[in-house]
Formats: sequence, C-alpha cells, structure tokens
Amino acid sequence: MKAGAFIDTIYDCQSKRMLFDHNDSDVVGGTSSGLEFANSLDGLAFRMPLDRNARAAEIVDAVKSNSRACVSVGVELVENIVRKTTDGVEFDYCLKAKLTEISLVPEGAISGTYSAIVDLDDENPNLWLACRANAFATAKAVANTTARGQRIVDMLARLKA
Repeated sequence: MKAGAFIDTIYDCQSKRMLFDHNDSDVVGGTSSGLEFANSLDGLAFRMPLDRNARAAEIVDAVKSNSRACVSVGVELVENIVRKTTDGVEFDYCLKAKLTEISLVPEGAISGTYSAIVDLDDENPNLWLACRANAFATAKAVANTTARGQRIVDMLARLKA
C-alpha cells in the first residue's frame, strides 16, 4: 500500500468503526465515539478515547494481554496497479483506498502494525504531531516486539499440545 493511500478518506467525515477481528457484529467504537486517524510517517495512526466506552475494559485487556495487540484495516480499493515481486508473483499495489473500519486482531496481515494503551493526558492533542514524536516510535518498537514474542509463544504452545 502506498504511503498516504488513505489521505482522501481519513478526513472525509464518513463514519468509521473499530471492530474486533473484522467482525461487523463486534463493534467496540467508532468515529462517533472519538476514533480519529492521521497519516504517520510509515502508515496510518489512530486513537480512540476509552473514558466513556462501555467496552473499555475489554479493549484494554485485549491490547495489554496481546490477544489483540495488532491492527488490520478494512478497505475498499479505489485505485491500484498490478506489480510483480522479484520472483515474478503479481500483487495489487494500492495507490488509493477508502478506509471502512479498523480492527484489533491477534496478528495483522501486514507486519509492524500495533495498538497500545496510552494516557491521552500525556499525549499531544494533535494526533498528526503525536505520531511523529520519538515516544511514538519507541512505543511502536516495543509493541511490535512484544506482539511478535507472544505469537511465537502461542505457536510453541500449539506445537506442544
């Protein structure tokens, strides 16, 4: 996906939902409850206040326990081109996409996605600026390492069973 592919959709005032595992019947929040987005230096940043969310405890537990510490997005392709890997495998390279939802998942299709619980009182109120701060990069590295470690532990447990 091209950097900035969501630029036309994250500020379009259309409702977007946060789900567990892309399950349309498992909505845990949305833009109507404060979910917001910004283009970060290497993708899409989001945050959602939990102070008035009825499912806040469930969200916090899912992220902190690493059961759903990664993020995946639901999109509608708007513009794409077909590219080939060095091995000759064709794939769709997305130039523009319409964001429809964001999901907390055990593991995303794209590596490097993560979610973290932060205190919004300690964050820059402007998400665009917050996701460019050193603390954001550090949190990303820690969260990705922790999530990857948990996936390895989970795989080893399944092999042992």
